[in-house]
Amino acid sequence: MPECNYQLCNRGFINRHGNSKYCSKKCYEEEKKLRSSEKYAEMKKSLQGRNQTYASLQALHKTHGELPIPYTIHHEYNIDWGFFESIRSIEGINYRVIGKYGYVRFQDNSLIIKLLK
Repeated sequence: MPECNYQLCNRGFINRHGNSKYCSKKCYEEEKKLRSSEKYAEMKKSLQGRNQTYASLQALHKTHGELPIPYTIHHEYNIDWGFFESIRSIEGINYRVIGKYGYVRFQDNSLIIKLLK
């Protein structure tokens, strides 16, 4: 006898349709709500990380302009380099882009942030 896939149910039920995963429509809807709220929480967390990285790039550019910056500064500014919206080639160098800022890390562990137009 299969068990209901709803996290808070786990009752056994008679499977009348071969591929049923829930004991009732109510359990299906409740599980769907849980999955949706989990996806929303993940998206919101990701957006907060992106916004933090954008604010840090903005502050660094305001302070250093387009001069090379030591890459280790990301610890100080809590930057997650995994956040970027696109990649744009500028003067033959691929910059990761967030909003109106592009950044690139070089092999000498320096970082350059450009204000894009």
